Amino acid sequence: MQETDTSDSLGPSAEPPPEAPQASRPLSRRHLIGAGGVAGLGGAIGLGYWLREQQRTGLALDASQQAGHLLRRAGFAPTAAEVSAAAKAGLGATTDRLLHPERVDDSSLDQKLTGMALDLTLVPQLREWWLTRMTLSKRPLLEKMTLFWHGLLTSSFRKQGKTYSLMATQNKFLRDHALGNLRDMLVGITKDGMMLKWLDGVANNRIHPNENYARELMELFTMGVGNYTETDVREGARALTGWFVDASGTVSFRPRAFDSGSKTFLGRTGNFGLEDVIDIILAHPATPKHTATKLWEFFVYPGPSDADLRPVIDAYHSSKYDIRAMVAAIFNSPAFYTPKAYRGLVKSPTELIVGLNRQFGLALSPRLVAAGETMGQALLDPPNVAGWPGGPDWLSTGGWMARMRFLLYQSAAQQTALLADLRSHGVSDHNAAIDHMVSVMVDGSLTPAALQSIREHVTSQAGGSGLSGAAVADALFLVASTPEYQLA
Repeated sequence: MQETDTSDSLGPSAEPPPEAPQASRPLSRRHLIGAGGVAGLGGAIGLGYWLREQQRTGLALDASQQAGHLLRRAGFAPTAAEVSAAAKAGLGATTDRLLHPERVDDSSLDQKLTGMALDLTLVPQLREWWLTRMTLSKRPLLEKMTLFWHGLLTSSFRKQGKTYSLMATQNKFLRDHALGNLRDMLVGITKDGMMLKWLDGVANNRIHPNENYARELMELFTMGVGNYTETDVREGARALTGWFVDASGTVSFRPRAFDSGSKTFLGRTGNFGLEDVIDIILAHPATPKHTATKLWEFFVYPGPSDADLRPVIDAYHSSKYDIRAMVAAIFNSPAFYTPKAYRGLVKSPTELIVGLNRQFGLALSPRLVAAGETMGQALLDPPNVAGWPGGPDWLSTGGWMARMRFLLYQSAAQQTALLADLRSHGVSDHNAAIDHMVSVMVDGSLTPAALQSIREHVTSQAGGSGLSGAAVADALFLVASTPEYQLA
C-alpha cells in the first residue's frame, strides 16, 4: 500500500484530469441553437416551457413510448432493440426482469472490465470503470440504483486519506445492496470505511463524541429536517461510538471507545449501539415517507403527493424495508406513465454520457470521463453531504454549454462508430439516419418544425444523398440538443 496523501488528489501518482471535451468543429450559433431552439441562457427556459406544454396537452403514450420511458427511468437511454424487446414482452414482464438483475447473465461485462485492467485505487480509473459498467451492463437498474444511493448516502474520495481502496469498496457495497433490504443498507453504510472517514465517524468515541454522522443519518439519509432534536443527535452519536478504519481499510469495533451508558434516542431509552439506532430510525414514521419521496423524485417527478407515495410507503411496511418492493411499487404505479412523469426529469450528466454511448455503441475515453465534472457531476465527488441538487440545477448556463461541448465532441469524434451503427440498421441515406435517430433517441416525438429544421441543416451539410460522417454527426448533435432528449 502506498503512503501518498490523497486528501486533495485523485489517488497515488494520479495524473491530472484530462481537459474538458472540446468541439472538433466551431461552436457556431446555428449548432448551439439546434433543432430544439434551446441553448446557453435559453436552455433551461426552453426545456421548462416544453415540459409545461407537454403536461398541459396530456400526451398519451403508445406501447413503444411506454417501454422507452420505463427503460430510461429504470436504467439509461435504451437501444432500438431494447425498446422493441420491452414493447413485445410487455411492461409487466419487462419490469419484473429489471427488478431481478440476478437472473440476467452479465458475465461478458465482467470479462470486459477485467480486460481493461484498471487501477480502482485511482479515481479517474474508478470513474471509467463505473461508467463502463453503466454503459455496457445488461442489468441497468442495478447500476441506476447504485447511482441513486451514491447521490443519497454520499461520500467523496477527498477524505480517503491514504486508504485508496475505500471508494471502490463503498461502490461495490452500494451495488451489492442496491435492491436489498434498507436495514442492511443503513447498517452497512454506517460502518463503511469511506463513510466513517467522510463524516468523521473515526473521530467518534466515548470521550469526544462526534455528531456529524448522527445528524446527517437522520437529516439527509433517512428522516428529513424537523423530525429529530439536538438531543437525538447527541444521543445518537453516543450510540455510534467505537467504530474505526485502519490503514488497510479494515473496519473494526473497539469496545473501549464505545459509550456503554444509557441513551434516550427518538423517544426510546436503553444502552443503544449502532444497530439499535438504525432499528429505531426505521420504525420512525418519518423514515418511510422520506425514503419513498427520494425514490419517487429520482424515478418519476419532483413533489409527489401523499397519494403518489402511499403504495411505496405501504410496500416499505409490508415488506419490512425491502428496497426492491418499494421500487416495484413506483414502476407499477399508474402515475409512472402519466404526462407529468413522461420526460418529467432533467437528465443528469451521467445519464447523458452513458445514454448517448449506450444507444449507439460509442466508446468511452478518459476525456469523456472528465466531461461529467465539467457538466456538474463528478462521480465519487459530490459537492457536499447533500449530494447533487439535480433537476433545473443541471441547466445552469455553464452546465448547459458544457453539455453542448460534450455533444459536439462525441458526435464528431465517434463518426465511424455512428456510421457503423446506422448501417447495421439498414440506414443508407441522411433522411433515414435522421428518422432512425429520432425514433431511438426521442421516441419519435419531435415536433414537425423541429424535425424539418434538422433535415434542412443536415441536407445543407451532406453534399450528396449517401451517408457522410460529418452530416450524421450534425444530425446526432441536433437531435441530442432538443428538449425531448435532454429530459429523461
